[in-house]
Amino acid sequence: MNYWELDVILGTSFINMYVKCGRIQDSLFLFLTMKDKNVFTWNSIIKGLAMDKNVEKALWWFSRMKHEKGIKPDEVTLIVVSTKYQTLRLFGRSFSAFGSFKRGHGSHKGDAFLSLVKVYGELFWLVVELMGTRNG
Repeated sequence: MNYWELDVILGTSFINMYVKCGRIQDSLFLFLTMKDKNVFTWNSIIKGLAMDKNVEKALWWFSRMKHEKGIKPDEVTLIVVSTKYQTLRLFGRSFSAFGSFKRGHGSHKGDAFLSLVKVYGELFWLVVELMGTRNG
């Protein structure tokens, strides 16, 4: 059987298509067989896993992404990852992701900043909830 090699743009588009169709295993297979990947390719697979409720796998792929030569997480990566850490109530890791992003990029913009505000808000309500349980 002959296979043809996908370039980054077409491969990333197929990964997005598979994710939107709920075919996560196909998107992972395609991701793993792609020779070249960029930040959009990585974001697609991380976001797809997160959307499919595979939060731990999404965060595992994020950790691999950080060690990939020439690949630097962007604001989309930050938003997806911090939201998933928040879902797991791993607030320290979420703040750590923001800190490492700020060191690498200098500042947060727009949606990334709003995502940080959501993390603080969720943490605030968790503390209020815990205090209410102790006092009640």
